[in-house]
Amino acid sequence: MKHDIKKIMQEYTEDNAPVLPKNHRKDFEKKLSINNTKPYTKLYKIAALVIVLISITTLLTTLKPKTSSGFENDMTRIETELLQKIDSTRNNINLKTIDPELLEIYDSKLNELATDYHKISEALQQHPNNIMLLEQLILNLQNRLSLLKSMESQSNSSNQKYEHHETIIL
Repeated sequence: MKHDIKKIMQEYTEDNAPVLPKNHRKDFEKKLSINNTKPYTKLYKIAALVIVLISITTLLTTLKPKTSSGFENDMTRIETELLQKIDSTRNNINLKTIDPELLEIYDSKLNELATDYHKISEALQQHPNNIMLLEQLILNLQNRLSLLKSMESQSNSSNQKYEHHETIIL
């Protein structure tokens, strides 16, 4: 084979060079385009891309599992306990026995504390290790609970006055 190429190169001159037909380039491009258009190639590419993306996301989620520390568990436990106490205290209050003006003041303060609680909760989700936010959250819940306790005591004292008055009338 080496000898054939050497022989061809020695005999080569521009006069005896092979001449390609005029449509040679167009025919060659047609053959290339026909060979490249295989069915479902785009579909295969999209499927491969989806598989790669799914595998990367599952890999990333398994590498960083969200573990809650004991501190976060304690915080969640304290928060749920205070919220349960708030709910039970709110359910124990007889709203009919409280002065309407006083009830309106209590409600406005409770609404303010509730909006503050939601703001602090959102900030705490963004910065879970911020101790100041945790203290504010606990203080907010304690304030709500103490306000409800004072409402409850107001309701109970009003109930006792009415009961006492009723016994006198009878």
